[in-house]
Amino acid sequence: MSEAQNIKVGIISCSGEEISEGTLARNSVRIALEKFRPGKTVTICLPLFLAGDGGERAFAKKFPTITVDGCGKLCAYKATEKYSSKPNGCIDIREILKELGESAPASKRNYTEKDWALAEKIAAIIADRVDMIFEQAETGEKDDALNSSAPPVCSCMSGSPKTDMLMIGNVNTEVTLLDMIIDLTASKAIPSDEERADFLLKQAKIYNGSLLSLPDEDIKTALMKEYGKRKSST
Repeated sequence: MSEAQNIKVGIISCSGEEISEGTLARNSVRIALEKFRPGKTVTICLPLFLAGDGGERAFAKKFPTITVDGCGKLCAYKATEKYSSKPNGCIDIREILKELGESAPASKRNYTEKDWALAEKIAAIIADRVDMIFEQAETGEKDDALNSSAPPVCSCMSGSPKTDMLMIGNVNTEVTLLDMIIDLTASKAIPSDEERADFLLKQAKIYNGSLLSLPDEDIKTALMKEYGKRKSST
């Protein structure tokens, strides 16, 4: 299995509500995730990341990330670098707008057709950065055009993430970072098995796009069985 098949790219968007560029960053990221690179990318919630969410920070330590900031303060980039690992790419919306010769949308809430077209144009740039990371993973080479200060993908990831085989329904499925997911769940004060199963499901889907095609109940059953087996042996 190639390095590229083992990774997903986390995209961390600016959460600034006070500037139009912040909204443009979030809309562009959503389009990149849902339209251009579904299955290859996941989003990381910056407020949860800053609040210390273990799953968000663990992902950014294990997998390559791209931050999309609304302005030159680069809050998303700096937070990711401080609490996890240096991002593999950084997009400054204001700088991109200058390069495109465009202005930020006038409204932060009511987007025109032109505004959505601009968001899609930026989403395509984000998608290109994602592709560059996958190309790096395939070739093992660093592309300085991605981000002159960023490390190569293999350095960010500290090697290929560990995978385990898990029987989900009647499908023997490869699950990435299962140890980490179970340990993270065990560290939480989750009051019921139902909520624990939901948490396991959420975390597993963050790191494993292959699970999206399988029934949630089958995934939860398999994860809870594995969780119980591993916790009883410790």
